[in-house]
Amino acid sequence: MRSLASNERRLLVVFLSAVFVAGNLLLIRFWIDKKRDVEKSIIESRTKLAEYSNLASAAELIMPASQWIASNPPPIFSADEANTKLLGEVRASADSAGLAIVEESIMSTDSDLAAAAVLQTKVGGPFAGVAAFLFGLQSPTAWRSIDRISIRSDKEPPNVIAEIVVRQHYNEKESSL
Repeated sequence: MRSLASNERRLLVVFLSAVFVAGNLLLIRFWIDKKRDVEKSIIESRTKLAEYSNLASAAELIMPASQWIASNPPPIFSADEANTKLLGEVRASADSAGLAIVEESIMSTDSDLAAAAVLQTKVGGPFAGVAAFLFGLQSPTAWRSIDRISIRSDKEPPNVIAEIVVRQHYNEKESSL
């Protein structure tokens, strides 16, 4: 093989230098992409770790509530029994508080999450009676809640009219079919 001329050697050196630079640029780009992927993976892992830590902390906080729910489960009713029981409890509480029931209607529940009977009622009487009525309706073991309440003055100033939506939570009776 013949020896290269000086122009050919320079051209070969320039060509090899260009290939070397291009190769290094491709390697740098590959390295930067991999570094970005690793950083993204680290951030996602840290986020998941923080999420799991929060869940573990929440589980520790929820444990007493879970134990209380297990020891005080909601009553077991059918839908009709729950509606009847709720209606009876609201009427009894209103009577004991000295309130008059102006209007009441059972509402349908659209929630698939938990079984509940819902009653919309309007009671009238003194404000202290309304407070006693609300206090009598709610207790932790009764599994009742007030979804909505609106209190306004009656035509006779010391009296008020309260529109209340009461929800009775319960467990469904299993059907015997």
